[in-house]
Amino acid sequence: MVKKKPHRTPSNSNSEQIKIREDKWLRKSPIGGPATRGEPLKVASLIMTRDGKWNEPLINSMSDDQIARAIFSTPIGLPNIADGLAWTNTKSRNYTVKKWLS
Repeated sequence: MVKKKPHRTPSNSNSEQIKIREDKWLRKSPIGGPATRGEPLKVASLIMTRDGKWNEPLINSMSDDQIARAIFSTPIGLPNIADGLAWTNTKSRNYTVKKWLS
């Protein structure tokens, strides 16, 4: 069995709970590092509320190309649906779940 930890799938209804640099909401790992002055702290700030798409100018201005590509490739969930946990696909299609949330 392949053990994989889930990542969060942001939606524009509950993404205000996901911290941009600290939480694992991108497929690879948390972004990490200190926030720059004036940088938004929550994923909700990266989503345009009017159309539910990534705010590309803002993301490009605050991150390098690799992180920006990772953000843009992360799907945004539907409005009014709570964030969920998702697992990256495996060849074997076997997954294990371990209690890791408090």
